[in-house]
Amino acid sequence: MDATQLLKILHISSGFTALLIGLIPMFSQKGGKVHVQTGRIYVIAMSLVFLTALPMSYVKGNIFLFSIAIFSYYLCFTAWRMVRRKNQSPTTVDKIAMVLTLLTSIGMGAFGLYYVLSDLPEKGIVLLVFGMISLIMSAQDGRSFFLNKESKRYGKRAWFFGHIARIGGSYIATFTAFAVTNLEFWPMILNWLLPTVIGTILITRVSRKYRKKFQQQAG
Repeated sequence: MDATQLLKILHISSGFTALLIGLIPMFSQKGGKVHVQTGRIYVIAMSLVFLTALPMSYVKGNIFLFSIAIFSYYLCFTAWRMVRRKNQSPTTVDKIAMVLTLLTSIGMGAFGLYYVLSDLPEKGIVLLVFGMISLIMSAQDGRSFFLNKESKRYGKRAWFFGHIARIGGSYIATFTAFAVTNLEFWPMILNWLLPTVIGTILITRVSRKYRKKFQQQAG
């Protein structure tokens, strides 16, 4: 077994672990022991997915895989960092990750446009959509990190709602990878984009639920 095969096995097994274990913290009590412990396992699994995707994309010369790997892991990384930092100032690591993701999102948009205008329109649409999401997300983080302008919508609980949105987004990316690899009975573009549409709706509903709950507690 060569190094490439080993990376592929580790990548797939880590992704499958994240796909299964990620459901537990979603449906367990927030902040409880089960939520925290399974959440850590999920972050570790996603980190392995990311670390194996980078050399695999380099060996294959696959810019598409490289871009998606950074985009999806930034969601997981920032979700974890939001819980760790809460309302504390970002560290140098947070800022470096934000800048790299911002630059990657610009590259995703450029390559996405190139693919749309060539003979790979589906891949181009995926890169454009994910690149736009990544650009907005990293730009928001940059606004917060460097201009000290936080969103006033959630106040001191911004980290909590940010965590829900980002960790939910990372799970969407994990499920998307599974769908692209295994679901072949409908157009591939649906495998890429439908999980994002459905997942975004669910994340929005969960955020509204907790926002009402906190408002009732404050009242």
